[in-house]
Amino acid sequence: QLTEDQFNSWLSNGSQSPEDQAKSQAEMELKEIKRICGLADPQQVKLELAAQGDVDRFETSIAQLREEVVGNTYSQQEIGEVYQRIQPFAQRYQHGLLGDDSLFQKCLVSTLDDEQYAKYDEAQFERRCVSYDAKVRLYVGLLERSLPMTHKQRTFLVNHLLEHTFP
Repeated sequence: QLTEDQFNSWLSNGSQSPEDQAKSQAEMELKEIKRICGLADPQQVKLELAAQGDVDRFETSIAQLREEVVGNTYSQQEIGEVYQRIQPFAQRYQHGLLGDDSLFQKCLVSTLDDEQYAKYDEAQFERRCVSYDAKVRLYVGLLERSLPMTHKQRTFLVNHLLEHTFP
């Protein structure tokens, strides 16, 4: 039998409910944009409404799926199919609800002025660079498990990858 906890775990891998985590994601993104761009009140209201719309749409879609699948008993094959139905929502959740195809992003482009958008874009690029740097270092660390390296070799490989590849 698929329980509520199992459903939430497959969806969000967290201790909070997916709905609460989605709201937290949106709040953090809005605070970050406000910090970077210095939003005027009308801009902030417009972006808050767009973010709330994306969160509400996500909550509605997972509530429908939850209602269909939670509390039912499944065979091994059927539970695999249910898991597959949950995965697109989990992926969207993990990549962020306010991604490129969200109402929030569409409103962001039309709400920020050119200077604000340039600041936002630069901050996003810096965030991607930091994330990319961490991923390269993790990759080299994992590679080192099967291919031991000296400190000099490891440093060279990390620097070479960071210089010749892009986030």
